[in-house]
Amino acid sequence: MDTLRAMRIFVRVADANGFTEAARQLNVSVTSVSRIVAALETSLRARLLDRSTRRVQLTPAGERYIRHCKRILECVDAAEAEAAGGGMRPAGKLKIHASPELGQRYVMSLIARYRRRYPDVRVELALAHGMPDLFGEGASMALALRRQAPEPGLAARRLGQIFGIVCASREYIARHGAPQGPRDLADHVCLGLAVPGFRPDEWVLAGPDGKETTVPVRPEVRVNVAEALATAVREGMGIGVLPMGSAAAGLRNGDFVRIMPDYRAAGMSAYALYSPPRYRDDTVRTWVDFIEDAFPALLSADEATLRCPEHTAA
Repeated sequence: MDTLRAMRIFVRVADANGFTEAARQLNVSVTSVSRIVAALETSLRARLLDRSTRRVQLTPAGERYIRHCKRILECVDAAEAEAAGGGMRPAGKLKIHASPELGQRYVMSLIARYRRRYPDVRVELALAHGMPDLFGEGASMALALRRQAPEPGLAARRLGQIFGIVCASREYIARHGAPQGPRDLADHVCLGLAVPGFRPDEWVLAGPDGKETTVPVRPEVRVNVAEALATAVREGMGIGVLPMGSAAAGLRNGDFVRIMPDYRAAGMSAYALYSPPRYRDDTVRTWVDFIEDAFPALLSADEATLRCPEHTAA
């Protein structure tokens, strides 16, 4: 039995929640998939999947085994890609999907640096909420924000944490004053950001002790892109919770200031996501490795800006 192939098929069955869908994705017969998984269970002397007419479910042994399988397969894919691509310059098309919060602030500058190193790579960047089909032709990889672990079946590189801060323009503060704590927000005009992971009418703020406070707000204006919210805050329309990238840029430009500096919005992790087979592609492999090295420094620079006292309301 080809153990590595059996591992790949077992992982695909578990991620697809069934033999039929896994067989379709692998372009093989359901009978072949079922036979290979059964042979794997026999060789391990352990039942990995509980089967029903509608779905399959991992057994406790299967849950332990699949974690090892995924680590092993990712290492094998990385080793094969490095060996096959040694000394070769990547070329061709790289299709990147990114959430607007990451794409507008960070990704374009990283693409510019990447293409200076690999000028034969053509890049297509799509900014949108949601997730494309990373197993099909939708995108080569995605950059996304997640509070929880990424979707099963995807390889993931964690790039760092993104959080939000409360901001207002100096003009707004001169007219209305600055809130000192979450309770004071009820007396102010609030602006809402309606994107995955953020509720425009409910701000979750972590205080100096790390304890989270849920603050109900009634946004006078709602937007679904952080840059639009930054513009609204800059124009003195109200108070908004801005993701750290958008906030740092505005603070440096003097567009607005940070208020309630002891509070921050609950954080989300930034991930590079891709299907494991994609890592064999030179463009995907070099891009993912590049941003894994470069991204943390960008986040650190923005965090330093947020901590700077001169950007905080007196």
